[in-house]
Amino acid sequence: MKILLAEDEAQLNRVLTVAMQKSGYDVDSVFNGQEAVDAVKKHPYDVIIMDIMMPVKNGLDAVKEIRAAGDKTYIMMLTAKSEIDDKVTGLDVGADDYLTKPFSLKELLARLRSKERRSEDYNSTQELNYDNLKLDLNSQELSSNNSISLSKQETGLMRYFLLNPARPSARKNYSTMFGRMKMKAKTWFGYTSPSFGPSWPQSGQMSRFPARRAASSALRGPDHD
Repeated sequence: MKILLAEDEAQLNRVLTVAMQKSGYDVDSVFNGQEAVDAVKKHPYDVIIMDIMMPVKNGLDAVKEIRAAGDKTYIMMLTAKSEIDDKVTGLDVGADDYLTKPFSLKELLARLRSKERRSEDYNSTQELNYDNLKLDLNSQELSSNNSISLSKQETGLMRYFLLNPARPSARKNYSTMFGRMKMKAKTWFGYTSPSFGPSWPQSGQMSRFPARRAASSALRGPDHD
């Protein structure tokens, strides 16, 4: 599970990062809200842990901006404030959960394990759809009029793209995924041109490849329809 930690207290940032890494999580750490927003634009995360009181941009404003961009990543707020109104505000701007400082490291790790279990249970039966494109997360199969088997990494990338169709980072990184899927996609789409790669067929060719057309629409977002 990939986690983004936004915490301006250097020592606490380090302690949390090391503890999560030792628990097997892939962790990126930043020290203010703006850095968190920038990181989310560049990389997909499974969990974002966001402190509220940070310089440059506070956690609440950062969460607002992340949600406004269409990102649905699970967000846990960290706050030294114990008043109910402050917790409600955090949840109202888009956070999914919160921990009040000082908190137990064991509790944080337990919540992450719980989130990971729920995600695994959800993904075991989940099926994502976009236009006539279907991604079966259980069988790791992408299908339209025909189908293709994906690796675990490819499935994760396509899941991210389908959940975030309008995000710039999704559109920017789609070529990376299809570069890895190059030989599989040649067979799937029947597109055998030597120039095949991470580029899409011209508009006149698109009707010949319905699954690719659907994938293209998902990755480019509704503003490109």
